[in-house]
This record gives sequence, structure tokens and C-alpha cells, in this order.
Amino acid sequence: MAETQKFEKVQPGGSLIVAWQARGKRCLVVGGGEVASGRVLALLNADAEVVVVSPAITNAELENRRELKEFIWIKAPYNDDHLTAEDNYNLVLSCLDDPEVSDQVWRRAVSLKIPVNVADVPAKCDFYFGSIYRDGPLQIMISTNGKAPGLARKIRKEITNIFEDKEAEEGEGESDSMITKAIDNVGKIRQAVRNVVKCDIKARMAFVSGICEKWSFKQISLLNDDSIADLIAHFPDIPKYEDLDSQTAEVPIHTLKLA
Repeated sequence: MAETQKFEKVQPGGSLIVAWQARGKRCLVVGGGEVASGRVLALLNADAEVVVVSPAITNAELENRRELKEFIWIKAPYNDDHLTAEDNYNLVLSCLDDPEVSDQVWRRAVSLKIPVNVADVPAKCDFYFGSIYRDGPLQIMISTNGKAPGLARKIRKEITNIFEDKEAEEGEGESDSMITKAIDNVGKIRQAVRNVVKCDIKARMAFVSGICEKWSFKQISLLNDDSIADLIAHFPDIPKYEDLDSQTAEVPIHTLKLA
């Protein structure tokens, strides 16, 4: 019998949390109130193409976005002609106080095999909206699997406080977030390693992961194109930040294709 290895234990009953790329995808929101407004903002932040079906818009923020033409508004009560295979919707969100119409939207989406979320009805949701902490490219989602959204918001506030304290400690009051700069620079490092270093994916990932683990947020945020070039020249070794010397980089900066 093979020796039992200590792998992570399966925890059934969770949701598959992924960062779904909604850019350019057509999404339907049914409703014109406060819940719909929050859903529309989430979709617009993900660069989705948003269509709202509602006889009226009763939320000030949503009305403002309508005036700015940030989404398409179909001014009508929902009927199944608004949701057909020919419409090519990738996602359907029902944000209504009317259980009967919400059920109609749900049944239609299910029949078309389109992922659907019915606000405040977990049993009719293929996915949930968690509470999001956002700082530029950094997104942290807190989900209670549809059970306690109020607690998810409370946990998000705690995370916000942690990051704000970190910024105050290391960011020195700069206008751009130190964490955002660090994330952007790690993205540049990953691209540079892919373009310059000819090796397997495991070695590249180990190099980038090592930098993230051994260097502070502030050190990573202070990198520029020259120091990134110097860093790549040390591959596969991970130098100390203090040992970088961009003037002696062995890899010409024009070969890195950092953009």
C-alpha cells in the first residue's frame, strides 16, 4: 500500500470562485432599482456590455449611468422576448421584488443554459455576488456562499482597514497605491521572463513567486524598467533588492517587451 501523503483536504459545499473575464460579453440585467444599480456597476467594472430591461429606473446612480449611456436601456416590463438565443447573452441577472417575474426570468435563462442570478433567492443562483475589495488590478472577493452577505461586507471592511494601514506604513502618502504599483510591476516581470528566459513554465513561476515572497510590497513597487531588466539577468537566482544595479543589466531593456 502506498504511503499516505498529506494533501489539502477536500471541503465539499463551496463555490468555485473564479475571476471571469466579462470584457465585451453581453449581459442582461432585469430591474431598475438599487440592486440593479449595484449589479450594473459590477458588470461595467468588468468591461461587460450591459443591457437593462425595466419599465422605469428608480435609482439615482443607475439613472446617471443611463444618461451617460453606459448601458443599453430597454424601457419595458420584462417578457421572454427580451431573452432569446439570438440575443447572445452570457449572463442574466434578475433584480426584482416581483417573485413571479423573477421566476419567469430564471426559467427562461435555465432553458437557454445561460448562467443566472436571482437576487436574494440563493436556490435560483448559478453564482453569487460577493463583497469586493478593489484597488486597481487587485480584487479580493469575500463570499459566504450566499448565506450571510452582511457578514461578507463586514469582513471586507476589515480587509480594507488592513490594506489602508499597510499603505500608511509603507506608502508614504503617494497618490498611486503602492500595492497597485507592485502588482503592475509583477505583471511586467512575468512578461519579461516569458519573453527573455527560455525555460519551462515551472521555473518561471518559481522565480516570480520567489520575488513576491522574499521582497516587500514597497520594494516591488519601486522597480522600474531598468531594474526589472537587471532582475531578469539574475535568473534563476533571486537577488536581494539592495543588490540590484540597473546600470549593469545584462539583458538589453529593448528586448524585454514590457508593455
